[in-house]
Amino acid sequence: MGLRPRILLADDHLGMLVNAANILQNKFDIVGAVADGRSAVDAACELKPDPVVMDIAMPGLDGLDAAKELRQRGSAVKVVFLTV
Repeated sequence: MGLRPRILLADDHLGMLVNAANILQNKFDIVGAVADGRSAVDAACELKPDPVVMDIAMPGLDGLDAAKELRQRGSAVKVVFLTV
């Protein structure tokens, strides 16, 4: 069996982070969970996950701007937006 994809979660609602982690932990290695866009950018650059599952509306730097900043930093990580 091959390596499981490594995933980073980003959402400012703890309940959403916990639920997403519970759903995804069977298929992915969760390498981090952060609560804002700035932390998501920093963690994605450091941890090099396969995808980032990110909320759109977060404090400070929102998910869309965080994805733009990832591209500006040269990251090709896939970003999946999950929002309510």
